[in-house]
Amino acid sequence: MRQPCQLTARCHNFYSMPNLKKTLSFLVVSFIAVAQFAAFAPKAQACLCAFPDPDPQKMVEKAWEEYDVIFSGEVTSVSKTKYDDDGMVPPIPYATTIFLQVFQNWKGINQGQSQVIRTGDGEFDCGYTFQKGERYLVYAQKYDVSDFITSGCGPTKKLVDASEDIKYLNKLSSETSTAQTNDPSMLPGGTLNVITKEGEGVKEFPLKHTDVRAEISGFISRVTVTQEFVNPYTEPIEAVYTFPLPQNAAVDAMEMKIGERVIKAQIKKREEARQLYEEAKDSGRRAGLLEQERPNIFTQSVANILPEDSIFITIQYIETLEYERGTYTFVFPMTVGPRYIPFGGVADAESITPPVLKPGERSGHDISLAVEIDAGFAINDIRSKNHKILKVTDYFGSVNRSVYARYIELSALDSIPNKDFILEYDVGGDEPQFTLLTHKKPDSDHGYFVLIAQPQLTPTQDEITPKEMIFVVDSSGSMHGEPISRVKQVMRYAIKNLNPNDTFYLFSFSNEVSALSETPLANTPENIEKGLRYINELEGGGGTEMLKGVKAAYALPKDDNRLRYVVMLTDGYIGNEDAILAEIQAHQNDARFFSFGIGSSPNRFLIEQMAMQGKGISFYLNLTEDSDKVIRDFYERIANPVATDIEINWGDEGVSEVYPNPLQDIFSAKPLYVIGKYTVAGYRFITIKGKIQGEPFETQLLGENPEDVYGAITFPQQNTENEGLASIWARQKVKSLEASMYRGENPQTVEEITNLALAYSIVTKYTSFVAFEEKPVTDQPGKTVQVPVELPEGASYEGIFGSEDSAVQETYSDPSGYAPSGSLGQAQDRGTTFGGNIGVRTSDVRDTVRTVANLLLSGLGILFLIITIISSAVLATRAFKKPPTSSRAKKYLIIGIAGLVIILIIWTIISYLSLGFSAAIG
Repeated sequence: MRQPCQLTARCHNFYSMPNLKKTLSFLVVSFIAVAQFAAFAPKAQACLCAFPDPDPQKMVEKAWEEYDVIFSGEVTSVSKTKYDDDGMVPPIPYATTIFLQVFQNWKGINQGQSQVIRTGDGEFDCGYTFQKGERYLVYAQKYDVSDFITSGCGPTKKLVDASEDIKYLNKLSSETSTAQTNDPSMLPGGTLNVITKEGEGVKEFPLKHTDVRAEISGFISRVTVTQEFVNPYTEPIEAVYTFPLPQNAAVDAMEMKIGERVIKAQIKKREEARQLYEEAKDSGRRAGLLEQERPNIFTQSVANILPEDSIFITIQYIETLEYERGTYTFVFPMTVGPRYIPFGGVADAESITPPVLKPGERSGHDISLAVEIDAGFAINDIRSKNHKILKVTDYFGSVNRSVYARYIELSALDSIPNKDFILEYDVGGDEPQFTLLTHKKPDSDHGYFVLIAQPQLTPTQDEITPKEMIFVVDSSGSMHGEPISRVKQVMRYAIKNLNPNDTFYLFSFSNEVSALSETPLANTPENIEKGLRYINELEGGGGTEMLKGVKAAYALPKDDNRLRYVVMLTDGYIGNEDAILAEIQAHQNDARFFSFGIGSSPNRFLIEQMAMQGKGISFYLNLTEDSDKVIRDFYERIANPVATDIEINWGDEGVSEVYPNPLQDIFSAKPLYVIGKYTVAGYRFITIKGKIQGEPFETQLLGENPEDVYGAITFPQQNTENEGLASIWARQKVKSLEASMYRGENPQTVEEITNLALAYSIVTKYTSFVAFEEKPVTDQPGKTVQVPVELPEGASYEGIFGSEDSAVQETYSDPSGYAPSGSLGQAQDRGTTFGGNIGVRTSDVRDTVRTVANLLLSGLGILFLIITIISSAVLATRAFKKPPTSSRAKKYLIIGIAGLVIILIIWTIISYLSLGFSAAIG
């Protein structure tokens, strides 16, 4: 039997205070280390990564197979999802959003475009840390229908450290290109190709380049668009290209250039122009035809382009710029968003639905753009909303330019035509009360004028009239992803910032219409919470039955004690614009209609006309700008007085055919724009009359003239400047006549438009430009090659056309967002479902399950940690009670230390279980 240890030297060494403190310190530090590991469990579990292959080539080859997109780019912004104060937004994985400008693409996306990547925030994912302004080589995988993710566990790295990766990526790209040369599909270099006949091989599409040159003088823009068509085939071809132009553009010239030979196009009736073109094509002559499908959609056809030939088509148009609060805006659209064709069809559906490139595909078509601005005033600031500007310089190239002239050029990094070019510039000095431009030829009996006036509107009463807000949200497939996310941001602000006495409705539409309530909801905390929940559950998917949404809004019983405002948020990607506008036109006295165009390339014709026919205003929200700022602007406008029943007293006879007709109501900071003809020159006094809150108002425009007649405005006897006003006036008259036929064509009106367009040489729905050679160049007409268009940046291809991986495919038999005959289903009654039961997003459910699972697994790990620490402490205590030579004491110490090691191993297993479960459900 062992004796207890005596205080010998040996025993004293073990139980001495220094050794005891060391032992206890070791255990305490170990416990603290384990506790720290537990405290940061979510981050630790997320960042337990497998070791990468040490061979760079094998690593890149493996990544090529595993990752959906591989590209290099510069970070333009980094943002984290902020949870809503009301708790409506559940915690989500990959909550950090990275915006990058793509420099080089090896797989999956377009060079030059902006790309959105998501990564973790350190809670439930291993987030890769991106810095704004830094350049990276990004490997990303598809996470949801339209989202791509990357993590700290992948091969993503800074570009300066990626030389080995790039070397092998270039090699893989080259090898893949060789392997696919007989496949009429997308080559890794970014060019989409077609085959014209069996065995010929792969060729590019015929549209090579578009060059845009804009000259802005004052608030008038003259734009020249040159399209270069080439034939890389071994036989003649016909190229057909559907493209956008501004909805108010007066297209008044076209020519076709072949080598040094220039053929000026003739304006003809549409049927006659088409006949001349077809005859030229069938007889082997080169020909070009420009047709209007919508005010903002055109088709260019070029016949008999010979192999290795180049044909340049030059189009000219003129328009006035938008002006508001001292800021001018120039817009040039670059692509046609895919149009939804509802049940019953649209007669010209094929003309407005060109083929759309899939993500990562390119047609080989790029764009260059330059703008010369001579505002006549000092320019304080120039900015581009969607594109990078290569340079903004003073213009010294012409003696005809003033000292205020500026020159702007588009950066080559943004040469892909997949979003609207939006240029804004501010002019110095005080904002004028009005601006007048005139044009009159010396031998003409009439002249033209355009007037932009900004009358001061003063309310006659201080009280705020209660409003009834009807929000109608497009939740179709084309809104999937980033567009619907921006709409949610707008709507959260809108709901939270209603006036105390306001009421509201919430509608959304895709294939059917859903409503939060069939009765107006008062502005109470409970109703706001209900509205926020409805908004947060919105998810883009299905067709775009917009007409049902509009009808549902107008069908609501009206409260005569409130101002009724209908607010539509949409990208406008539909083909039945006339039906929508006719419905709004029929109810324009029932409610004011406000429209928000969402995305990088919305249907501006529809957005503008919905507001115009509904006596409201249109707004636009890009995917890169501040959502709250846009909705704040809207609330500011409707909070201020509106001038109605506008009339202009021109002070004398001789002013006629003024458009728009009738004149639009005047909102705060929104100028009155009119254009007309005059036959009597001289000075005149101009007065604007109307009503503000039911009370009459009147304001005189004060001008200056050579005869020093105070307040008079001069209409000159002749003025050779501003020659394009004639075309602008004709286009505005056509626009007014077309609006009168939204409910059905009228033969007399069609004839009036046709004769007007022929007289002023402008393209309309009923007139076209045609150019052709006199001599044939081939014996046999070429095959037709239709040029595909780019999908608007930020739009979801899967959301629009559907895919096997799309979650919304489980709901509808046809591809989501695409229904050539509207076959995605009929709504009940007016297509309205009340109660707001639109379904919880699949991703929200998945994210919630993932969060709960992670919390349960983490809780299990922490419980095991506590048990192990207590057990280790008990074992260590027992060890100290035993003699140093006792085998049981040694065993207790070993078990106690081993316990700390075991907890780390168990914790690692739990972490991988959590991570694996997240991946399994995500």
